Amino acid sequence: SFVLKLIGYVWDKSKLTSIKLVRNQLDEDVETQFIDMVSNPNFRLNKLFIEWNKLSSPSKYLKILHNPHIEFLSLRCNDIDDEIFGQICEGLKTNTTLKFLELYDNKITNEGLDHLVALVETQSGLEYIGLARNNIGPFEKARKLFDNIGRFPLTNEQAEEHK
Repeated sequence: SFVLKLIGYVWDKSKLTSIKLVRNQLDEDVETQFIDMVSNPNFRLNKLFIEWNKLSSPSKYLKILHNPHIEFLSLRCNDIDDEIFGQICEGLKTNTTLKFLELYDNKITNEGLDHLVALVETQSGLEYIGLARNNIGPFEKARKLFDNIGRFPLTNEQAEEHK
């Protein structure tokens, strides 16, 4: 695809660190090529926004977690369900660079929270997760998650880093 070739060409010659794909109509081949490109550990990408797209297979996007440079990932409005969310959480157990994960307006339910609880218990590097406009609630069902947040105290070095 011309767009992917352009991104690859510009990327090597610039200081760009972010890509935003919103409301694109990528065919399955281009989508696969894009995922392969941004999943490559040599592709220096810090922020990736994939929002409001009709993903042919959301599970394909899990490869993105293999890029050790991505710190910020927004997957808003992509019909991500509990199964895919569970796979994302599993991938994040070994990914310590992703700090920000936005999953606004997907199809995550209380069942998906169990995956998040397991992730939080492992002390991943994740600092923010956005779950607004999913099918989560009421609070009593989410209590297990909130009971685990803050359970791991920061070291002095980590506390200084966040000041």
